[in-house]
Amino acid sequence: MECEWIKIEAKGEVPLGRSSHSTVVIGRKAFVFGGENTPRVPISNIVHCLNMDTKTWSELTTSGDVPIPLNAHSAAAVGHVMYVFGGRTGITMGEGSLNDLYAFDTSNNVWSLLKTSGDVPAARSFHAMTANAGRLYVFGGCGVEGRMNDFHSYDIATNTWEKQPTNDDIEGRGGAGLIAVGNDVFVVGGFAGREMNDVHRYDTVNKTWSRLMTDKELPPRSVFGITSISTFILVWFGEVDPSDLGHSGAGGFSKDGYVMNTVSKTGWELMTCASETPEARGWMNVSPCNWNGRDGMFLFGGNNVDNERLNDCYFLSIKL
Repeated sequence: MECEWIKIEAKGEVPLGRSSHSTVVIGRKAFVFGGENTPRVPISNIVHCLNMDTKTWSELTTSGDVPIPLNAHSAAAVGHVMYVFGGRTGITMGEGSLNDLYAFDTSNNVWSLLKTSGDVPAARSFHAMTANAGRLYVFGGCGVEGRMNDFHSYDIATNTWEKQPTNDDIEGRGGAGLIAVGNDVFVVGGFAGREMNDVHRYDTVNKTWSRLMTDKELPPRSVFGITSISTFILVWFGEVDPSDLGHSGAGGFSKDGYVMNTVSKTGWELMTCASETPEARGWMNVSPCNWNGRDGMFLFGGNNVDNERLNDCYFLSIKL
């Protein structure tokens, strides 16, 4: 696998540096929402949009059921819609946590608070969400009673939540990675009182869990970027040594990337790129995208080792 980091020197209404935000790419545009610039304080409810063709940021004028400022939520894109679930509005862990599900239609910049049915997940923050085959999947996070390991799906067509089987082998955690490959959804790493590196596979067809045992393990980490391409899972950055200050201070961060082929037992391989890797960081996500005819992923912001909230953006070009 070949890779190259390309820094996007963007202009326009560049967003304030942030962490614990969400980033999704839809078509030729990247959308950034929420997060924090001051530790634990939700930054705003503005949706920032980067036109990747012109490399220009703009602040969108939105309407509808506009969310209040959120922090530590999750987001996923399906078609031209960005879905945002949970997060918190308060300062301390569990304070002001939500279980609302919003849909942001990027074709007309309208927010909708979805009136869902079924087994709605409890309020949470620092959880993980991914999309697969017309469904959203939500795992874990931090609630009023601590770190969770529950697993839920949301059927977009029927507007219904369904609680999926819980795997008791997965310790409750926040900051995990969640990614779909084919019919499977994978839980990777996270923080369960310590940095984790385990990988668990959920078969969405048979609704069964299994743990991946590989020859080479991922160095433990949480709050990292995760994406997939073909049968591969890619992990970049993340916190590898938690801060003594909790969520208000920076811990030890990685700038490394690892790749694992999900159909092989070889395990995780350190990635080597043809260009300089962005500085170490965590508390951010990445989004798959295609830019200038190349497949890869988009990165915006995060928290660095000096506890600074970043507002840089990069494209990682990936070639199998």
